[in-house]
Amino acid sequence: MKDHLASLTKDILDTCALTQQSWTVGCFRSPQPVRRRETAVYPFLCVWIDRDSGRLLNTTITDGNVEETVCDQTLRLMKNCLQRPKRVFVADEELAGRIEQAMQNLDIPVKLDAESPGFERVRERIIASINS
Repeated sequence: MKDHLASLTKDILDTCALTQQSWTVGCFRSPQPVRRRETAVYPFLCVWIDRDSGRLLNTTITDGNVEETVCDQTLRLMKNCLQRPKRVFVADEELAGRIEQAMQNLDIPVKLDAESPGFERVRERIIASINS
C-alpha cells in the first residue's frame, strides 16, 4: 500500500495544479445495515466536499480500513480532478492524523474541524435518504 500511495503522490505532484480550494473529508457509519452473505454489516460512508461551494466531490462506502480508504480516495480524487486543494479539513481527530501523513508530501495542511457545517448537511441528507 505504501508503494501505491508513493506512486500516486508522485503523479499528483507532477500533474496536478495547486488550487485555492479547501476540501472537507468526513466519514460516518451507515444507520442501515448492508447484507454481506449471511451477516449484516454497517459500513462507513466517506464523503469529500468542496468547502467553499458545498459541492459534493466524491463518496465511497467501506467496511474495511477507513483511514486507508480515505487516504487512497483523496489522492485518487486529486489525480482525477488534476487539482490539489490548498488545505483539507477533517471532522475526526484520528482520521486527521492519518490523512495528514499522506498530505505532508504534497504540502497540503490538514486542519481539524469537528463541526464542519458542509459535512453535517451532507451527512443529514444521506441519512434521511437511507431512512426514507
